[in-house]
Amino acid sequence: MGFLLFLIILFIVVRLSWPWISRKIQEKAARMMADRMRRDFERQARQHDGGFGPFSSWFESTYGSARQQAQSEPRPARRKVFTSDVGEYAEFEDLDGQYHATYSESRTTVVEESQVSDAEWEEIN
Repeated sequence: MGFLLFLIILFIVVRLSWPWISRKIQEKAARMMADRMRRDFERQARQHDGGFGPFSSWFESTYGSARQQAQSEPRPARRKVFTSDVGEYAEFEDLDGQYHATYSESRTTVVEESQVSDAEWEEIN
């Protein structure tokens, strides 16, 4: 009897506090989304050396010192993937005029295969 009473009270408490619980869950999800959007914006701003678009003044006033510090650090030089002795030089020429590919039908041969059917059918009207 005591366990049943405990379940009923638990159900009532959860039922009455559900709007508060769901609001807290939504607020946490909104905070997480805002943080993610802010991080993505900062990452994209760091990737582009240019300005920050319409939010330039706000971003500079808020995160300007971090950007200046990141720009002052020299970037490591990238090493080449291929050396100069790999591959060969090819010269290209521009051709004047219009060129269209032509295909002759004489080279095309079609082999007809016999059809095998193991079921008889009739059309229903």
